[in-house]
Amino acid sequence: MLLEEMSWDIVEEILGTVKTIILPYGSCEAHGFHAPLLTDTKIAFEIARKAAEELNIFVAPVIPYALYLYSITVWRQCSFNMDQWKQRNCIYWC
Repeated sequence: MLLEEMSWDIVEEILGTVKTIILPYGSCEAHGFHAPLLTDTKIAFEIARKAAEELNIFVAPVIPYALYLYSITVWRQCSFNMDQWKQRNCIYWC
């Protein structure tokens, strides 16, 4: 079940009993001229959604930023990322 489609009071109720929530995240980066910037994010979301359906667990809203170590100068890419410490803290606090 997708937390982003629930009202806050339902989420608050669920979070008291749920032990596992999937937190998907993926890079927002260039993939050439044939694919959107959010390709990795969309893939991560779909994998999380399908896993949640099979396991009957919840999926948090996707984080569209991830650690991206490749140079932004290659192919004049447009990439949005967070460094490893911000990513780790984001996961820790969730």
